[in-house]
Amino acid sequence: MRSRDDGSPECEYVNWEKPRNTRNVDKQDPQCSGGDTAWSRCSRLMAVCAALLCVLLLSIAILQSIKLNNMTEERDRLQISYDNMTGERDRLQISYDNMTGERDRLQISYDNMTGERDRLQISYDNMTGERDRLQISYDNMTGERDRLQISYDNMTGERDRLQISYDNMTGERDRLQISYDNMTGERDRLQISYDNMTGERDRLQISYDNMTGERDRLQFSYDNMTSERDQLHAERDKLQKMLNYGFQQCLRYFITKRMDWNKTRQECRSKGADLVIINSREEQEFLSLTVPGEAWIGLSDSAEEGKWMWVDNTNMTTGFWWQGEPNNYEQKEDCAATGSKFTQDKITAWADYPCEMELRAICEMKAE
Repeated sequence: MRSRDDGSPECEYVNWEKPRNTRNVDKQDPQCSGGDTAWSRCSRLMAVCAALLCVLLLSIAILQSIKLNNMTEERDRLQISYDNMTGERDRLQISYDNMTGERDRLQISYDNMTGERDRLQISYDNMTGERDRLQISYDNMTGERDRLQISYDNMTGERDRLQISYDNMTGERDRLQISYDNMTGERDRLQISYDNMTGERDRLQISYDNMTGERDRLQFSYDNMTSERDQLHAERDKLQKMLNYGFQQCLRYFITKRMDWNKTRQECRSKGADLVIINSREEQEFLSLTVPGEAWIGLSDSAEEGKWMWVDNTNMTTGFWWQGEPNNYEQKEDCAATGSKFTQDKITAWADYPCEMELRAICEMKAE
């Protein structure tokens, strides 16, 4: 059996319960004569317990602080959500108030539109059925999406396997690259031989192409000369005809100096002639060739707008107007001239001008 002098718990308890002062040190229970050693152990034990308690309290405080921070963040998020919902509630309240006013107006119209309501109810039922069908389609598409996700996951695995295969093939490619480099050197040597032969072939091809081009140029020159010969023959025949016609007509026409339409007519009449009357395509072509530039002819609508009359008071039956003519620009153009500066055509070359405009005129001798 252990003695009471070895610092048993009973002794420690007795020493703990006794007052801590110097007056009682010498008055300790004789059964606890080893009290100093027991008190030291008891103090150390209490210090360890106090330290553990402090660590425990500090841990609890840290956990509570973390929890408090989390709860604060959650509170802030809830506050933001609350504010958003409050704003949404206010907007909904405004919408509700607006809808309430609209409801009141609709209620007034409701009594008169009962039949329309029934038709709308039928439409609503149809739309409800359509909505249900769309919901079924949506559910089907959702399932399809899930199946596609599974397929995507499978393809991801396949991609990883392919990556491994790619890495293996890369190594194989590097080995093949070495072989390719060796073959490239051999190919370059063969390419040099091929280039030499190709240069010889190209020189021969150039000689052939030059001879072919020379042949084609000679053929083209021959074709051009043949075409020009035929064209010259045709122009010769045409000029011969016009020359014969010109000899017959040259004594009938003469040109005045630049004056207005009425003065040129007076000039023509003073010489036993009058402004020319053109009744055929041949005569128009002959005058266009022999009288370059613009010149008055014996045609006007001064008496009646739009009714063109020759100077011999006959109606115009055949006209050679340029496109857009006559246009009576600014309501002032009542006299006709040939050789319009706006056209390069020798036939359709008439235009109407103000009679006061100064132009040369073509006079035609009167038949005797």
